[in-house]
Amino acid sequence: MINVLDLPGIHADGVTDDTLTIATAIRDASPGERIYFPAGEYLIRTVWISGKQQLRIDGEGTLIPANPVNPIFRINTNAGVPTTGLLLEGLLFRGTVAFNGAHHCTVRDCRFLEQPGQPGIRSHRTHDLILDANHIYGRSIGIECYSPDSRYTGNILTDCGIAIQSNSANAMIDNNRMFPYPGAMQTGIYLGGKAKWMHLIGIHQNNIGHPDGYAIHARFPLDANDCGITNNQFLQADGVALTHNVVMDESQQQIRRVPRPY
Repeated sequence: MINVLDLPGIHADGVTDDTLTIATAIRDASPGERIYFPAGEYLIRTVWISGKQQLRIDGEGTLIPANPVNPIFRINTNAGVPTTGLLLEGLLFRGTVAFNGAHHCTVRDCRFLEQPGQPGIRSHRTHDLILDANHIYGRSIGIECYSPDSRYTGNILTDCGIAIQSNSANAMIDNNRMFPYPGAMQTGIYLGGKAKWMHLIGIHQNNIGHPDGYAIHARFPLDANDCGITNNQFLQADGVALTHNVVMDESQQQIRRVPRPY
């Protein structure tokens, strides 16, 4: 295990740039290595995680972007070798984690605090991404995905939703909670790609409460063959449609049409 507070040159004060020390530790980590961030605030420009295998990055630390527009971590490939088996667990991010070309990665039990205009997690061309039991606060989009074969389960999204975009076939969205408190949530689940890219989408046992727009909104029409929707709970204001461009059997859902309580 590598404890980052044991590394020379680390500050963890939220003011001094810790990028070089952290990037070097990740670059030099062996397959299966654990990199542990104890409590503290780590200011980071952007750290590239390229072609690493079975790396675990966890702890109680807070990771802060030096520039909110840029991701804290970029997880991608190196010389055609994708980062595989990465686990991020327990950390608090005040910025974005971006996947691009990784395989079989997991983000579990992390928190992503408000950074307007930027998602908590963004995924491109990443196969088998699991997002499990994370809490994402106050972003227009909490999770943005352009990747196939992924699962989003047990996440809590406050004042933000999930956007599943093109090239996201075979995605499972289950047991998540999306609720606009105390801010606003335009859409609970947004499906942005055409039907040919959006087949085998499962939306099951989610709790979507009081979006300002639609609980589920597809940019292009999706029918039951493209998107299975069962056993979800919807809280929606009277007279507002639950879905747009999506065929859904309302008898398979739990729907309560009540005004927002705030």
